Amino acid sequence: MRAVWQLAISSISNRRGRTALLVLAVALATALSIAVSGVMHMAGQSVILQSGTMAGLADTTIRHSFGERILTTTLDEVRHHPDVKAATGKLNVGATVRLERTDKKTTLVLQGIEPQHAPILGPLRFLAGRNLESDNEVIIDQKIHQQLEAEIDDTITVVSAKKKVELTIVGVYERPPLAVLQKPMAKLMLKSAQSIGGLPGMVDIIDIKLKKGVVPENFEKSNAGALPAGVKYQTTAATSAKMNQGVENSNLIVQLVTGIVFSAAAFIILTSLTTAVTQRMRELAVLRCIGASRSQIFYSTLLAGVIVCGAGALLGLPIGAAVCYVMYLRFDEIITSGFALSPFGMAAAMLAAITAGLFGAVYPAIVASRIKPLAALAVRAKKPSIAGIVTCVVVGLASAGWPLYLVSADIELETIFWVYIYIGLPFTFGGYFLLSVLVLIILANTLAPLVAKAMRLPPNLLRQTLLATPYRHGMTGGALMVSLAMLVTIWTDGRSILNGWFDQINMPDGFVHSFFAMTPAQINRLKQVDAITAICPSKMFPVETANVKLGVDELITSKTQFVSADIEVFLSMTDLTWVQGDPDSALEMFRKGPSVLVSREFLIAHDVKVGDKLALKTNDGPVEFDVAGIVFSPGLDIAVHYFGIQTYYADASISSVFGTREDAKKFFNVDTANLVLLKLRDDVSDKDALKEIRTKVPGVVAGSSRVIKRHVHKMASGFMTLASGIAVAALVIACFGLGNLIIANITARRFEYGVLRAIGSDRRMVGRLVFAEAIIVAVTGCVIGAVLGTQLSLAAAYIRNRIFGLGYTPQFPWDVAFMGATAVVIAALIAATPPVLRLMRAHPRVLLASEQG
Repeated sequence: MRAVWQLAISSISNRRGRTALLVLAVALATALSIAVSGVMHMAGQSVILQSGTMAGLADTTIRHSFGERILTTTLDEVRHHPDVKAATGKLNVGATVRLERTDKKTTLVLQGIEPQHAPILGPLRFLAGRNLESDNEVIIDQKIHQQLEAEIDDTITVVSAKKKVELTIVGVYERPPLAVLQKPMAKLMLKSAQSIGGLPGMVDIIDIKLKKGVVPENFEKSNAGALPAGVKYQTTAATSAKMNQGVENSNLIVQLVTGIVFSAAAFIILTSLTTAVTQRMRELAVLRCIGASRSQIFYSTLLAGVIVCGAGALLGLPIGAAVCYVMYLRFDEIITSGFALSPFGMAAAMLAAITAGLFGAVYPAIVASRIKPLAALAVRAKKPSIAGIVTCVVVGLASAGWPLYLVSADIELETIFWVYIYIGLPFTFGGYFLLSVLVLIILANTLAPLVAKAMRLPPNLLRQTLLATPYRHGMTGGALMVSLAMLVTIWTDGRSILNGWFDQINMPDGFVHSFFAMTPAQINRLKQVDAITAICPSKMFPVETANVKLGVDELITSKTQFVSADIEVFLSMTDLTWVQGDPDSALEMFRKGPSVLVSREFLIAHDVKVGDKLALKTNDGPVEFDVAGIVFSPGLDIAVHYFGIQTYYADASISSVFGTREDAKKFFNVDTANLVLLKLRDDVSDKDALKEIRTKVPGVVAGSSRVIKRHVHKMASGFMTLASGIAVAALVIACFGLGNLIIANITARRFEYGVLRAIGSDRRMVGRLVFAEAIIVAVTGCVIGAVLGTQLSLAAAYIRNRIFGLGYTPQFPWDVAFMGATAVVIAALIAATPPVLRLMRAHPRVLLASEQG
């Protein structure tokens, strides 16, 4: 074992500059992985902490399955239950308030509470003032405090009330922020909220504190039957489980990022160690002659890879932690859980670094251990074998091709998804890495002569140099492919969805949304807005499908959005694209019995057709609805996500079904509206229309289809730009590998460069030769990366189509690919500059002397 250590340490220490580059590459990969995992971990913990704070100390809650309100008679019955220590109701009402002193106005949520139960069920932390004591008082959160520039004892006026209601601010309480997922909230007496909202005897949620020793799950099971239809118990553990599931799903993203960046690192290690083995052939042959065994050489090479990656991982750990801390300071208002690194992310990064070293060192270790002393003496004269190149091509095509077959295979979606993520992606990257050798050979015979002519090099010098070591140059180009492949994938997916799907959506002119069920008075006031020519009140709520499986287990629940509306008015306003069926036949089916229109995604993903039965889980069990039509109408799905309706339910859902308000009332006990579709006058601008709506119907959120589309485009572009940062990081990592290769090439060919200088070539010609090699290697990475990115996009589109039924035509981002390729070439030239400058400064006698002995 001692000999193995000595050989490994000798191999590393004799090439300190190149070893440093490898260590830095792994360190950057480790730092990136740790930083991404740490930020996601802190964000997830903040959500869990904030959701727990909002839930208070209740053991269980009562709420309506589909967001309807609950009669206070249920609250009275619960309070008299022998196992209940305390119970309190909450009512949320949307409202607009004005502070006369500052002449500022804001839309917020007025939450009616019973402050006498606060110490048990919902203790508040006050930043100033005190709790509620009378009906005309209100306490506000810090967000409202800032927006209104309010002070204690100020009086705010509730604009949305039928009559003028004035409330005195008596306290400011601290509320954990949830950024865009959270509206400003003020708390007042429950009776005051019921009066303002016109909802006497109603609450949204009932929080329950059980007596000591009562198990919440057992209490829920034994008392669920006593609740009204559609009303259910929900333990805080169940709510936390939903939050935890979403947080745990982020681990998949961490794993993908870790896998991608360390794939680049593994490729760099493989190429660098293989190059080192080639250069050490004579040294290794001497070792074999004096008694070193094959196993000692094998394990020493393997150990060298592990040491390099281990050192890089240890260096990357503090760098990643520092980057993570900077992100924490930057977003401290959102990340409220405090600074903390992800144990999972750190473990994954360290393990991935060691694994990258092992996998990257296996092949060079095998090559080193199989060295024959006599053959090693002539290794530099040995040409690459055609059989080896053919093997690379065949294995590469097989490795890169079978994942494409997998995603289109007629097997269970669950199996396809997980096999592709954990096996298909690594094989795809590995396959293209092997194919980079073929691409390098093709470019050496086609592009190299043109580059040589442009850089004033001897006609065949560049081509012969590249073809002498196709594995080394080709696989270094393969390490450069990762960054461009990520760019192409990110922007192909993003633009395809936005331009090929989202921009084709026909949406109503506008929407009015309420965070809670809208009152009849609000609906009536909407009808009086001059800018509106027609309205269609609707309610969107998640329901679970019984005979159709949507999504992937452990990632997405099998739910869809049920949109209840007056179907005739709905059809006249939404301008649906009919894939199957037509309005007349659909209306006829609705008149005959329970029916739904389903979105195109059901047809694409599950072959649901007109006349089929779609079973939905209702309050009384599964009910079969006739499919009256297949329509393309994702506009309402976009509105749901835009207005954040789904966050109220903490449930994910896929696609939509459209039914009548009568069926919603009959089967789901839902008889309210929270989203109103609008038809606006053509002669009124969006800005003026929305201003009039907000003025006449305070307490609601309004938006036009054009505003929504602009917002979605802006958010999507921001996300794609942010995700591109990981691709840039992968490019920086790969540049260290390219610099390593160039240094290795220069070291191995110093005598050749000396001969060129001795026979009359100037130092600039030698520099141009190395730069030309870097260009060909970079172009190899660009070609492979563009093709790989396209394949990854096609596979992602096919999987997304099967999971979500989201059909669109992929659009290749030529401009981004060109800019990415340009960046790769420039990065390659930058990486080549330091060793080239050192080479150009070397005297010919020094270069020729490198072969002495």
